[in-house]
Amino acid sequence: MRVETIEDQGIRILSCSGRMMRDGSDERLIGACDAVLENGARLVIDLREAAWMDSSGVGALVACAKHAAQRGAVIKVALPEDGPVRKVFKLCHLDRVFDTFRDVATAVASYRP
Repeated sequence: MRVETIEDQGIRILSCSGRMMRDGSDERLIGACDAVLENGARLVIDLREAAWMDSSGVGALVACAKHAAQRGAVIKVALPEDGPVRKVFKLCHLDRVFDTFRDVATAVASYRP
């Protein structure tokens, strides 16, 4: 999986593409998340281009949520309407842990008062 950090209106976005699994991509996501949170940024994880996620990907997202909570931050997630990543989110109840949005623009806008 590739993780790219971009910024939109002061909100950091981790754009993930490919397969999120135990091949180092889980650790890359946690590292990228921690780097953003260290700088105090608000964060959106964009999973719209993620093709697959196994239990390591689920664990990485839970670790990101835990690290954010320890810093008083909230992570929002952009997900496709359907597909394997959305199914994993529902099966693992990650939609109860994260605020999810159908696109990045809506997730970014949700940070505005």
